[in-house]
Amino acid sequence: MRKSKICNDKNVLMVCARGGHFTELIELVNAFNGFNKTLVTYGGDYVLESEYFDKVYLVSNPLGGLFNMGIFLLNTIKIIFRTRPAVVFSTGSEIAIPFFFFCKLFYRSRLIYVECSAQVYNPSGTGKLIYPITDLFLVQWKTLLKKYGKKAKYVGGLL
Repeated sequence: MRKSKICNDKNVLMVCARGGHFTELIELVNAFNGFNKTLVTYGGDYVLESEYFDKVYLVSNPLGGLFNMGIFLLNTIKIIFRTRPAVVFSTGSEIAIPFFFFCKLFYRSRLIYVECSAQVYNPSGTGKLIYPITDLFLVQWKTLLKKYGKKAKYVGGLL
């Protein structure tokens, strides 16, 4: 895959929902040491106090209606153009979908997704949607390898 010339090789955009998705992301944040780490989440004040990230963006939940979805998509595009990520990493959930598609489209970013540990037997909706465009797709349960395809890799549990 050819790299975009306007993309900074040192920028990683980390996208996740709050709660368990954020907890799983924190378990892997050190894998990106040496990168400029930007977090995008719905989170709360506890996220803003995190020492793991260079920049944090809090966005509105897109599932609150058509108006919220429009605001969320505009903010998504604005964040992507500000960060110009070489890598987009997510542990879920629906918040990751537009970031993955737009970053692949605009910057040819490398996309890494870790399926949530709660998904033991069935793929998540987010996982099913972004699986085809990811560069690295990781699952935490062997049972999911059969549900996805050859691209999925088993890595064991994070927690």
